Amino acid sequence: MSPATAEPSREWMRLHGWSMFPLTAPLRGAINRTAVPERGDILAFIGADGRLVFHRVVQVEADAFVTRGDTNLNVDKKVPRDAVIGVVDGVAFGDWALSWAGDESLTKAVRAIGLAWNATAPVLRRAIRRLRGTNRSGRRR
Repeated sequence: MSPATAEPSREWMRLHGWSMFPLTAPLRGAINRTAVPERGDILAFIGADGRLVFHRVVQVEADAFVTRGDTNLNVDKKVPRDAVIGVVDGVAFGDWALSWAGDESLTKAVRAIGLAWNATAPVLRRAIRRLRGTNRSGRRR
């Protein structure tokens, strides 16, 4: 699906920042405002500082979501349901677009791959720091 033919319940937004790398290098995401977020989905929400945030759902609770950027070491503060804008269910780069909306098999695969990367990336970052002999701020120990 091209960004120009998005349905009314979907909106394309620029994904930015490093917390969800490589997903955010420079892509647009299709935000589905009617999707029910599940573990593994990429949630679009308004953070406590008022900024738009795209992070992966690692736990679903009755009144909130626990999220973490794929390359972040720690989970975020709980995201209340009223801060949620929608779920990313497609990405686009230039004229190229991929949407997994409505395809249950592809949606499950995207969630599984995302959760695996979300669990692995922080471990890799810690290992690299240990090998370099640096702390969280990059300073030598």
